[in-house]
Amino acid sequence: MRANNGAPGIGNITLAEVEEYGVVRLFDELADELREEQYWPLPARRVLIPKPGSADRA
Repeated sequence: MRANNGAPGIGNITLAEVEEYGVVRLFDELADELREEQYWPLPARRVLIPKPGSADRA
């Protein structure tokens, strides 16, 4: 997120919101969900990349 100027990712959560919530708290909750097999990731966000001389590619 930081490399993308703090733009929201697939979960639509900004870097500022993550920092306000607490990075350690967020990762602790994620770790718990992973251990309990309760975490279901969202599909990847598709971004088209312009290619010279051809159509855009994902």
